[in-house]
Amino acid sequence: MIAHLLLLSAVIIWGWTFVGTKILVAELGPIEIFAARLAIGVPFLGILLLARGVRPRFERAGLGRLGLGGIILTVHFLIQAVALTTTSASNSGWIIAVTPLVLAVVSFLVLRERLGWQAVAGIAVALLGVLLLVSRGRLRDLGALQTIGDWLMLASTLTWAIFTVVTRDAARRHNPLAVTFAVMLSAAAVTVVLLALAGEPNRIWSLSRRGVVALVYLGIAGLALGN
Repeated sequence: MIAHLLLLSAVIIWGWTFVGTKILVAELGPIEIFAARLAIGVPFLGILLLARGVRPRFERAGLGRLGLGGIILTVHFLIQAVALTTTSASNSGWIIAVTPLVLAVVSFLVLRERLGWQAVAGIAVALLGVLLLVSRGRLRDLGALQTIGDWLMLASTLTWAIFTVVTRDAARRHNPLAVTFAVMLSAAAVTVVLLALAGEPNRIWSLSRRGVVALVYLGIAGLALGN
C-alpha cells in the first residue's frame, strides 16, 4: 500500500513539473531552466544523502554509464523544455503516460526482455491513443500538425527509456538516491558547458515571483523528491 502511494505521489509530482516548466519557458530558455533546476536540486540531493548517511561509491567500470546517463538526461530535459514552448502541459502529461510502454519496447530490443501478448496489445492501444491525441482525433492530419511540441514530447519518452536502460544496473547495485545524485552531477557538468556556450545565465536573476516558485518546485520536488 505504501509503495503504491509513493508511486502515485511521484506521478503527481512529475505531472506538475510540466506546469512548472510551461511557466518558465515564457521567461527562460531550455538551457537556463535546466541549469537553474540543477543548481537547486543537486545540493538538495546532497543534503538528503548526508541526512541518510549514504556515501556514493561506485566502481570505476560503472562511472562511464553514469556519465552517459547524465548526458542522456540533459538531452531529455532540454527536449521537454523545447516541446513545452509549443505544446500544453496537459498534452504533455497524456503523452508521457506512454513512457512505460516505450521502455518495454526498448528493454525488449536492447536487453532482450520478453514481451507477452498482453504487453504487445497494451503497446498497440497506447500508441493509438497517443496518435489520436496529437492529431486531435484526426489521424489523416498527422502530417499537417501546426506544432512539433507534441512530437518532441513523444520523443522524450524514448530518451527516458534509454536513460533507464543505461542506468538500470547501477540503480540495482547501489542506493538509487546515490545513483540519481551521481547522474545529476554528470548532467550538471554537461549543462555548465552548454550554458557557457549558448546560454544566457543573467536571465535567471530577473525571474518573476511566479517563475521563482516554479523553479524551486522543479528543483526540489521535480528533480530531488520525484526521483
